[in-house]
Order: sequence, then C-alpha cells, then structure tokens
Amino acid sequence: MKLEDIIVGIYNLTTFEDLKVVQSALKTQRTTINKQQLQEYKKGDRVEWGYGGEKHFGTVEKVNPTTISVQEDNLTRWRIAPSCMKKSTNEEVNFSGQD
Repeated sequence: MKLEDIIVGIYNLTTFEDLKVVQSALKTQRTTINKQQLQEYKKGDRVEWGYGGEKHFGTVEKVNPTTISVQEDNLTRWRIAPSCMKKSTNEEVNFSGQD
C-alpha cells in the first residue's frame, strides 16, 4: 500500500472514533519501530546526533527501555531516542566540542 493511499484514507475518515483507532495503530507501530532501533545499539558504540544546529559525538553508556544514554565527548550526558541518532564512523574522542 502506498503512503499516499494511506493519507487519503485518513482524510476520508469522518468520525473521531475512527481517528482514535488510527491513532492507536500509529502509536503501536511507533513503539515497535523504536524497540527495533534500540536493538541496533549496545554499550560502547560510538554515535552521533544533531542538536541546536551542531553535530555531537559520544559513546553509548546504556540502552534504556525507550531511549539511549550517551556520554558526549565533552562529558555531557544525554538521553536520546534511537531515531534521532546514528552510529558514527568518528572514533576520535573530541573534548573541544568542535570537529
């Protein structure tokens, strides 16, 4: 099924009850995808993410039930959703916060 067809189907819904069913299905699928993405990371992995228009680098400290605890190279701790980060090829620890 194409994404465009799904969107048209949503626009064709006429009751709040139908929208609640769609919303519940979306929440369930988001949770499933998040759990799958969490399994891609383990303690010690190097990761990167963007925040405030800057790229940040760090090391996974712990995989939590819904987020990942990361120690940034400048020693700041973050809790990040797996969808907001990716594994990094940058193996250097950069304490200056600059690339």
